[in-house]
Amino acid sequence: MFFVGGEFGTLNEFTSAWLSGNKVLGVLEGSGGVTDQLRSLVGTIQSNWDNVVLFDSSPERLVERVCAEIDARYATIVPATEDERHQDVRDFVQRFLVQEGV
Repeated sequence: MFFVGGEFGTLNEFTSAWLSGNKVLGVLEGSGGVTDQLRSLVGTIQSNWDNVVLFDSSPERLVERVCAEIDARYATIVPATEDERHQDVRDFVQRFLVQEGV
């Protein structure tokens, strides 16, 4: 799951994902809004939810890091090729970049 910019709704989505546990969460830093505050917030909270939160200021690098973490967690469960596993994520990021004119 990826988080970009946002307001209270984004914070709510982040906490909902966090509380469901065992997630890989990607936060695009420098995109403004609540996502620019999440690193300090996550750093102050003790948790046993088994989440991994990855922060990066590069959308492409963030996608690669999230995909690598997902691969590490689920490679033995998901028999698809790496390209098939990541295509939906890459499509989403590409649509976002086009919409935002990045």
